[in-house]
Amino acid sequence: MNTETTVPYQNELKIDAAFHAAQEIFGFPKELIQSATRKAEVVTAKRFISHFLRWNSDLSFSQIAEHLNLTHATILHHNLKHFDLVETDKRYAMQYEMFAAIASKHKEPKTLDTILRDIEYKIGSLLRERRSIKK
Repeated sequence: MNTETTVPYQNELKIDAAFHAAQEIFGFPKELIQSATRKAEVVTAKRFISHFLRWNSDLSFSQIAEHLNLTHATILHHNLKHFDLVETDKRYAMQYEMFAAIASKHKEPKTLDTILRDIEYKIGSLLRERRSIKK
C-alpha cells in the first residue's frame, strides 16, 4: 500500500486511471468490469484493478471492493492470487506491467476546480501544521 498520505481526491483519480487502463488492455467498459460476470478475462481485469489500487492508493480492501462490486475477502484473494500469477505466468506478468504503466501515466487534465482543490488542501495542511507548532 502507498505509505504517503495522498490528497483525498487523488484516490478517485487512481480509480479512474485503473478503469481506464483496464479498458485499454481488455477493451471492457467499466460497467462490465463492475458486473457479476465470472468470465476469465473480466476477472483478470478486476484482479489487475484491485492490486493496482491496493498498492498505489490509500484505499482499503473494503473500499476497493465497493468500486468493483465485490467483497473485501474477494479483493484479498485477488491480491494474493496476483502475486502467485506474476511469479508463475509470464504472459500475465507482462500484461499487468502494461496495465500498470497505462494506469500510472493516466492523468486528469488540470481544470480550475482541480487547481483550487490542490490550493485548498495545501492551505489546510499549512494551517494544521501551524496550529501544531504553536501548541
